[in-house]
Amino acid sequence: MTQVSKYKLRDDLKLQIEDLFFTSIAKLKTKTEVKNFLQEFLSKNEMIMLSKRIAIGILLSRGTAYRDISRELKVSTSTVTSYALIYKYGKEYKSMINLIENKIKDEKEFLNLAHEIASIGSVGGAKSAGWFATRNEIRKKKNSLL
Repeated sequence: MTQVSKYKLRDDLKLQIEDLFFTSIAKLKTKTEVKNFLQEFLSKNEMIMLSKRIAIGILLSRGTAYRDISRELKVSTSTVTSYALIYKYGKEYKSMINLIENKIKDEKEFLNLAHEIASIGSVGGAKSAGWFATRNEIRKKKNSLL
């Protein structure tokens, strides 16, 4: 689980640090640069956490039930609810999810993406067997389309 220091930063320093972070991300030009940067910069758990947030949005946009999202992605229903509210009332999150959706219009592409997301969760941990089963179910559906 990610942790934040119990020591608070001054508001002005926090804003400066955030600005540096956003500027750093904005300067990356290619998908490979972004991927390499984030893999070096974030822990495995942070990457999983962010990937699941994207997956929640995709599944919400497809009308998947909250409990199904919770079960498949191994997140709490309150997490799904939080991101459903962001998806419904926010602007940038929904816009990004819609861009992704436009790129994965057919079922085969969606199953490829779902397989990748399920593979992220299989790095280990107390409930990784569920991810293994989910990944295998997706693989079977994908193979049946071929």
